[in-house]
Amino acid sequence: MSGIWILGAGGHAKVAIATAEAGGLVVEGLFDDDPAKNGSAVLGVGVSAPTAPLEWWRETERAAFIAIGANKVRQRFATMLPARWTTLVHPTAWVHASSDVDDGAFVCAGAIVQPDAFVGAHAIVNTGTVIEHDCRVGAYVHIASMACLAGAAQVGEGSFIGAGAVILPGIKVGQWATVGAGAVVTKDVPDGATVAGVPARQGA
Repeated sequence: MSGIWILGAGGHAKVAIATAEAGGLVVEGLFDDDPAKNGSAVLGVGVSAPTAPLEWWRETERAAFIAIGANKVRQRFATMLPARWTTLVHPTAWVHASSDVDDGAFVCAGAIVQPDAFVGAHAIVNTGTVIEHDCRVGAYVHIASMACLAGAAQVGEGSFIGAGAVILPGIKVGQWATVGAGAVVTKDVPDGATVAGVPARQGA
């Protein structure tokens, strides 16, 4: 079985490599656009910089994963490169059979995705995060470590939910919004807004 190629060679790549290998996948190599990283290694996996050109990706279908925490950058690579995007789910995560985790998403160690939840393409459900029943997590979202989305909460495309934040049941966070670490979100958050605090509010 051929392995996967990982885009990114930073800290998030370390977690992706560990998750891939824990799931029995072979990581063929890493790509990064920082020339200083060319020829280095992350957890024993070699780094090539810059990222291989489009012609290389078009030669044959290649399995790949984007290990970059920045949501906009993940979106850019996902829409630019003709790869077969691999979904990574750590063996210690619990994902119910009725939930749906889309291509390129990342469910990290200890995370929980409850029944009838949806996790969009290239979204990150980070370490120890809880996605409760009927939640909707849009494409390119990053739910940071130990955050909790209570039942039927929704997070729009590209948004960032900080570590330890709590989104209360049925609350909607708009697209490309930011929720600060430790915030408790009790009201809907508009597109592009930044909220923080307990309860979360703009300008906190």
